[in-house]
Amino acid sequence: MPAYDDLNLFHDGTTIAQGATIAPVSTTRASGYAVLDLKKTGSKGLGVVMVLPAAVSADEITALVQHSDAEASGYTTVSSFPVAAAAGVYTTRFQSTKRYVRVHIVTGAGTGNVNPIIFILPWAFITV
Repeated sequence: MPAYDDLNLFHDGTTIAQGATIAPVSTTRASGYAVLDLKKTGSKGLGVVMVLPAAVSADEITALVQHSDAEASGYTTVSSFPVAAAAGVYTTRFQSTKRYVRVHIVTGAGTGNVNPIIFILPWAFITV
């Protein structure tokens, strides 16, 4: 399995407050999230998994997979997860020939926090 960072993680389960927007712009992990460097692999299909260990209290989380040729800017959406509120495992796939990939997360303004774990898989057909 190719390692895009130490753990192949977009977000490591660190708490995100309700009403927050997370849009990483660096491969250096900060507050639990980071941009992943695909190292110009020309990936024809990768899977992304989002695990919500608990229901999102009175609101929801939106997560978009975005890619760019530059680490800090120019991101466009290539895939998205279904809007989620219930605990569970959510999956999506994407194709990219761009070098950098991130997950842009927006949480609703409800009460409580969310602790998603979001990671990349090296194949497009998700079997989780």
